[in-house]
Amino acid sequence: MSELCADTEKGNVCYAIFWRRTAACLIDYCILGVLYGMLNLSPIVVARSWTSSYAALLNVIAILNVVAILGTLAVALTYPIFECSSLQATPGKLALGIIVTDINGQRASYARALARAVSINISSNVLGIGLLMVIWTAKKQGLHDMIANCLVVRRPAAQ
Repeated sequence: MSELCADTEKGNVCYAIFWRRTAACLIDYCILGVLYGMLNLSPIVVARSWTSSYAALLNVIAILNVVAILGTLAVALTYPIFECSSLQATPGKLALGIIVTDINGQRASYARALARAVSINISSNVLGIGLLMVIWTAKKQGLHDMIANCLVVRRPAAQ
């Protein structure tokens, strides 16, 4: 199955299909998983220096909570930074030749990219229907793309 393409006044735009977007997401999650895994090891290393096992356990739990919050913030901040940069894509999207644009095909602002990243949580709720919308919508948009007025398209050959 190939991307759905449309002629616009700016040329031919090909919307990225569900499977290409899913593969890009998996690449990004693998990269983030390695980084997040390294963050999760830090409490264990710190805890080895404590003498009381109960105190160590409480401190590890507290540190893991902080790491979870920092990990969530890191995702919420790094995705928009990549997507509003001149690259217009996360590493996974770059690897698969797709970019994020605003609804007019221009580079998304940081606020728009942040809205897209935050609204992915909304898209993934209720059995992921908001994510699956990419399969049947005309411009291959998920709910989070619609909320942020964004498109995910194939990178033009000139870039």
